[in-house]
Amino acid sequence: MDGNEIFKCIYCQLTTRDFGEIIDHNIINHGDVLLKIRIVNTLQTATHERTKNYNIISNEILRNGKIIIPNKETMTIKLSRLPEENDPFLHFQENKKSKMELPLETDISERATEFLFKQIQDLPIPQSDLQDEQEENVMETHGEHFLDTDNSTELYELLPSVIQTLKNEGEMDSYVKFNRLLAGNKLPLKNIAFLLFKDVVSWYSLDDSHKMRYSPEVKQFWRVGLKLFKGRFLRFMSGMKNQGQDIQRHLNPEDSAINFAVPDRKSLDGSDISETLKNLTPRIFHEMIDMLHEHDQDQLQTYKICFDGKKLNAGVDGQKSGDINLWGYEGPPSLQKIENRYENDLKCISSLERAISTLDIRHITDLAYVPESCKDGITETGKNVLTVISERLSALRKVKQKKEISLEKIKKICTTPEMNAKYSYAISAIRTFIYRIGACIDRLLNLVDTLGYALSVINDVSFLYCRGKICYLSEQQNYVCLTGIQNDTIKRDDVSTLDTTFVKQKSTAWKTIRSFAKVTGSTCFDALGLGGLKKQKEHFEYVFSGKEKTEPSPEVKKYMQHGTVNEINCVATLVSKVLPVFYPTQSYFEEGCKVDYLDNTFMLLVSPDGSLRSSCEFGGKKPCFAVEIKCPYPGNVYKPKVYYELPHYYVPQILSEMSVLETNCIIFLCYSLESTIVFEADFDSMLWDQIMSRLIQCYGKAESKCPTKLSSDLKEFQEKMKQYCKDNVRLIAEVPSVVAKTCGHDVVSSDKNDAKYNQHKSLQQIPLKVVQFQI
Repeated sequence: MDGNEIFKCIYCQLTTRDFGEIIDHNIINHGDVLLKIRIVNTLQTATHERTKNYNIISNEILRNGKIIIPNKETMTIKLSRLPEENDPFLHFQENKKSKMELPLETDISERATEFLFKQIQDLPIPQSDLQDEQEENVMETHGEHFLDTDNSTELYELLPSVIQTLKNEGEMDSYVKFNRLLAGNKLPLKNIAFLLFKDVVSWYSLDDSHKMRYSPEVKQFWRVGLKLFKGRFLRFMSGMKNQGQDIQRHLNPEDSAINFAVPDRKSLDGSDISETLKNLTPRIFHEMIDMLHEHDQDQLQTYKICFDGKKLNAGVDGQKSGDINLWGYEGPPSLQKIENRYENDLKCISSLERAISTLDIRHITDLAYVPESCKDGITETGKNVLTVISERLSALRKVKQKKEISLEKIKKICTTPEMNAKYSYAISAIRTFIYRIGACIDRLLNLVDTLGYALSVINDVSFLYCRGKICYLSEQQNYVCLTGIQNDTIKRDDVSTLDTTFVKQKSTAWKTIRSFAKVTGSTCFDALGLGGLKKQKEHFEYVFSGKEKTEPSPEVKKYMQHGTVNEINCVATLVSKVLPVFYPTQSYFEEGCKVDYLDNTFMLLVSPDGSLRSSCEFGGKKPCFAVEIKCPYPGNVYKPKVYYELPHYYVPQILSEMSVLETNCIIFLCYSLESTIVFEADFDSMLWDQIMSRLIQCYGKAESKCPTKLSSDLKEFQEKMKQYCKDNVRLIAEVPSVVAKTCGHDVVSSDKNDAKYNQHKSLQQIPLKVVQFQI
């Protein structure tokens, strides 16, 4: 029996997993008919049932003075004579427990072993062990002890042969000592060695090794050995048991060559003790320290504290095995920081709950009618909750990526059917874990969408919020596209008199103007040498010698094309998911390009992906925020789909955009088909001045020389940009992404006076009347 069977009664509807229960049920309720049961195997792909007929009638057996004993492991029954009530051998101890006492030694490893024994000393003995013991005792009661006279006679008959055999093997002295100890009651019969010897005797006394049963004390010994020394210990101690297969399930113990009679591994793994030991969490074992103190109260000895370092898994399914306090050395982040963050997150969510409860107390169930005095508090708290959820999403995606990497590595080594079979359980477990994380991410994104819409209702801009997956930009009132200048004959001298703000990006005019600049926002990183000397020299030769840059590889072109195609989808996500929640008074404006001159030299050209301006200042010159969009190509599992931290190589680009637009903040968005990450970054004037100083030093003079080596302080300068990402960039939210349906406005103007912005009208400008939201 492997624990995966279900037992059904033939005569009624009873169903159970307990073999003993189904047998007792038939004896009590159906004793006048044949004892039969149905067995259902739950592991097979197709439902498989079979009937087991024991060919006895329970009442007839009982009338003959016998009892029926079920065996759960073999799914068989045994018939034994019913003893008299005054039978002295019938009374046996049901809850015998061994007191495994080990001698106290000063060796620390032996004390550790003793401590582990104490951990399991008082654990309950599994019911299956008690049943085996009872069955064995009953069999002994009705077998040997009732035939005490016959046993004595048999012993006298066997004794001469026993003595002769022991003499031949030279073991007569040991046998005499053994009997002398028994006679003097000096041999502890609960000694584990004696119990193991008894099991070996029982093993070779049986006619079938399947009938072997073990006492709870012996099973406990083998479980401890398994826990301490693993399966190799059992295999070594067991020796060679019966080999091969027998259709009749009959294996003769005399054909084996065992060292000890060792129980099956399954019976040891499935015990209550094993399950309890699995629940021992990593910790400081104060019991060990107390034990040392008891045996060294004068503190004469010196002890070294060692730490057994293992890779700790984070707590899953309510477990806390990974949340271990190592006094700040378990991070980063440390357990204390994790706990503080957890408490802060709970406080944030509790604040939103209290705010919603306040509305409920005031009988306000429609968020469209939230009082003005409550709006700011609810929206700020709601935005903080969205940030908290986004940070949790970041952690979940990192765990999911690690699991996906592990799965890929296992798949690579599974090149044969044997390897596939060996790792099938691991592959299945990892896939299940990945699925569960994915399902959790989906639920959190759905929660972000629901909460975001609720906040847009409170902000009175719910008509701008897109609840679906498709955003029609022609109906987004907060989306302003650009009808730019179309001029294919622009010359270098024309740039100084041209308002490049209205030159639409990706147009022919824009490409022409861009070719005149020494440095652009996107090439600034390589121009500074931060991307390596080779790329810096290539850029320098392009600027001063007109040498064309290396043609991008087909793979790089594919990445660039992916970013160009999905940029409009990110804009749609910004205006329909982000602005109505976090910036309800702002509108997105498409931008052209900005130029920066140095001593009449066209030094820098920057092309922001857009800007945010106040809706009441349509067409105003001063943006409130710059906008930069990135759409990473969805590569392999080793590459994240989105950025949860701003890469430092984008720092020169975003600083240049804030500089030319004269804003103090930029909205940085990272788009994927599933979700979009939103960052805010502040302007750092000192860092930007250093960037411009380096650019002028390298490209500001006509007689500049091509660099032959990188600047000595370049590494330090790069560290400043990494520090900028930590100090000046903050995660705002992760929101579900949408796909855009473009508005259809084309570049039609050829004169700067005709260039204009195009605003769109929303078909629904009134918020929904009934909006309910609960935390």
